[in-house]
Amino acid sequence: MMSADAQEMHPFRVAAESHDIDALLGTLAPDVVLHSPVTFAPYAGKETVGVLLRLVSEAFDGWRCVQEVHGPDGVIGFVFRTRVGGRELEGLDLLRLDADGLIADLTVMIRPLSGLIALAGTYHGLEEVFAYFADRRDRAAGTFEVHRRDVLAGESTRIAALTDGTAWIAGAEHAWSTVGLYDISDRAHIAACWLLPLDLVSHQPPPLVESRNASKA
Repeated sequence: MMSADAQEMHPFRVAAESHDIDALLGTLAPDVVLHSPVTFAPYAGKETVGVLLRLVSEAFDGWRCVQEVHGPDGVIGFVFRTRVGGRELEGLDLLRLDADGLIADLTVMIRPLSGLIALAGTYHGLEEVFAYFADRRDRAAGTFEVHRRDVLAGESTRIAALTDGTAWIAGAEHAWSTVGLYDISDRAHIAACWLLPLDLVSHQPPPLVESRNASKA
């Protein structure tokens, strides 16, 4: 494979490193397909992929390419580093271009797992937690819904809840299932909760989030 030293940097890299999301979306083909590190099913279409890339760009604290490589079959790879929620994260973006030089296929890989989960963010206090859910509501144009399934409780102050969620984003319906682990205060308020998908390769991406001191217990 050939390094980028001998050729001009790809516009995707330039846009990502300068945090210019509009320029980055301009490198995508109309029928681009995104292979996410947390879902089995890919995302198709510039509008849908664009929404997801905007969300990710807001979570990343800088995006720095440490190596750019080009394969003989036209595949371009960017090994990058960034920070999410105070955690160091390393990833690989693999680009396959169409006849017009636009990105037709984008595969994203991220390590470590803790960094991937950190993309969801951590929220402290009532204001931040409510702002998180308000943001999800607004992004889904008010279609964000949560459907309770089962609740498990033991003798301690911790309970587990199995919950399904649905939302319409960029014209497509998204569905996910999560397990929520809740710490209950002595005043019967939620003091902390951790939401985690049942399967990291589930059909659709779940809203991963950790929140602490969700109520003024």
